[in-house]
Amino acid sequence: MPDAQTKTFDIRDFMPYLVARVGSLMAQSFAPPMEAAGITLDMWRVLMVLHFNGPLTLIEISRNTGVKTSTLSRLVGRMADKRLVTRRRSRQDARTVQISLRREGEAMFQELWPAAARSEDIVTAPFPAADVERLKAMLREIETILVAQVDAAARESRDQKDGAVTDG
Repeated sequence: MPDAQTKTFDIRDFMPYLVARVGSLMAQSFAPPMEAAGITLDMWRVLMVLHFNGPLTLIEISRNTGVKTSTLSRLVGRMADKRLVTRRRSRQDARTVQISLRREGEAMFQELWPAAARSEDIVTAPFPAADVERLKAMLREIETILVAQVDAAARESRDQKDGAVTDG
């Protein structure tokens, strides 16, 4: 049963809900072109990150897409089967695999990019450009804060595990 604080709470004003909802709706609006191309939203994110950043490791792609590394490994395997990406061992560190776009992956990105850009244009068109830029700047600042928070929590968890191993 809701308490006094939650009775007046409107979930539509809760930022995590809003960000997730907007992201989900934007993905749904872009789903038809992705489905027609035979790829998923996570595959599109990988294509986009590789297009704009060049070859990356799985960890780097994970950080840029929000897709867990274990999920990403299987996803990149499916993308390699579709000939969209290549996987190559690093010359500096044989444990590291570099993921790159193949010509087919770049061609798919180029085919889908206009629809992706159009989906952003549709939702931002009603707003002054300065408001859109401010919103994007604020979201980037929030992302920076959250990345630092997640990284700190991961370090703390590793430190606790290391302490438990060395203390025992």
